Amino acid sequence: MCLTLEEAWYLAWLSTSEHSVLLEIHENDLHVRNREECWNLFLKLDPAFTILQCGYCHLRNCGWVPKAGSKYGVQYVLYKPRPPHQSHSHAEYCALIVGHMVEDKQPAVSWTEVHRHHRLALQVGKALVLVVVSLSLSTDQECLLHAHTIELRRWQP
Repeated sequence: MCLTLEEAWYLAWLSTSEHSVLLEIHENDLHVRNREECWNLFLKLDPAFTILQCGYCHLRNCGWVPKAGSKYGVQYVLYKPRPPHQSHSHAEYCALIVGHMVEDKQPAVSWTEVHRHHRLALQVGKALVLVVVSLSLSTDQECLLHAHTIELRRWQP
């Protein structure tokens, strides 16, 4: 089975204790034995893993089933959970995950980029959901993450 890093971490976190990992991860003969090694490996493979993981977990907690969305130029397409006997469903949304430092005055993503993703989503019959992951530093220099979603739809008067 081939999983994205976010899916693998989500399953590893849910299915194991702190000191063991149920999934076997093989990267150039490297065997991951616990959550810390798994997290460090994923960060090494993708520096944006923390933001993507926060967005992935937020979408899962909202009741969506995120699947890889690279075909649509976004991180995920979102499916509603379905019963096992139902064989086919279509994703209603494309999800774009953007990170934003709370202390930074710059927007997390430019409107040109949002418009580009929104037009593509409309062309394939989907709505665009922005998942904004806000990062802030607490007084003891811990990184705090907070995610929220914004659904974009075309306004039709």
